[in-house]
Amino acid sequence: MRVNAERKLARRNYRLRPEPSAASLLQLGFVSIVRRLKSAENSTLVRRPNRPWPLVTIAGMALMLALLTVTRSARAEEPDLMETLIAQDVTLNNNLSPFEPRWERGPEGEHLGFGFGVEKKLSEDLGLDLNGEWDRTSPRGGHSSSGLGNVEVGLTYVFLHIPQGGFQFAISSSVSIPTNSKLGADRSYTQSGNAIAWGGRLSDFPTGGWRKYLRAIEIQGDIGFSRTFGGDNGYDFFFDPEIDYSMPFLNQSTDGAVPWMLRYLTPFAELNFDRVVGHGPNGPLSVFLFPGLTFTAEKFRVAVGAQVAMNHEAARNQQVAAVVSILVFLDQIDPRFGWNPL
Repeated sequence: MRVNAERKLARRNYRLRPEPSAASLLQLGFVSIVRRLKSAENSTLVRRPNRPWPLVTIAGMALMLALLTVTRSARAEEPDLMETLIAQDVTLNNNLSPFEPRWERGPEGEHLGFGFGVEKKLSEDLGLDLNGEWDRTSPRGGHSSSGLGNVEVGLTYVFLHIPQGGFQFAISSSVSIPTNSKLGADRSYTQSGNAIAWGGRLSDFPTGGWRKYLRAIEIQGDIGFSRTFGGDNGYDFFFDPEIDYSMPFLNQSTDGAVPWMLRYLTPFAELNFDRVVGHGPNGPLSVFLFPGLTFTAEKFRVAVGAQVAMNHEAARNQQVAAVVSILVFLDQIDPRFGWNPL
């Protein structure tokens, strides 16, 4: 699964309202997660895949914390596009991704990863990404193993801006370097990738009548390929179209008419097409559906999504996956983070 660094979606004024009961729930949730991880470390033989309850607990706590840290005030600025979780994002920002748990289940077992990363805007059209991940694999009937995964460095250059709807196009290149030669039975290899990404909003529709609700539709996606140096994987071609509906934008464009509980949400759906071409026979096409929901406050964003196999080939490799993404907007914490060196 390709998961990118996160970026700012909206800016809002907020205040943190202390809730003793919420703090107790958060403490109990973290204790539960730590106990489950320690229990998994003490067991070297996995007879049955672990259930993804730690990830579900994290998602619930993240959404609850988000609800506690927003106010009912309306936005004055037009919000940015929602950042995609799998497709390469077309926009540039200064963001920190401190904690991004991901859980995957397939016919051969389970995989649990905890991603982290930072995105820095170097200029108005150039951005730098640095990402890493801690991985744990639990094969069916085999030994569990864990360790630091690949470290990825990427550059994104926005080469075209279209004023209508704020559409823009970017090219992205990245290299992924392994920190371990082997994780369990799986060997790690150096990878490189290139993609063209696009994104924009249908904000040119009229502001009156029923068509004003179409202005909040956002269309994004990418197309590209990655190459593995070593092994027998060859080239991996991918295409990831995405559509979402920005309640923050609808709320801003209708002067705060969206109900409070909805104005911070952006539901989205993404399709992921993937095919391996290279050494030996070419692989068949894998298709995944990735629906989810984002919650955006002034200084952070929480996103939750699930990836489901849509055809037989996809189910052979991965049956289901879940992602919880927590993103901090650095330039909203301190404007000095918004400095561009180029």
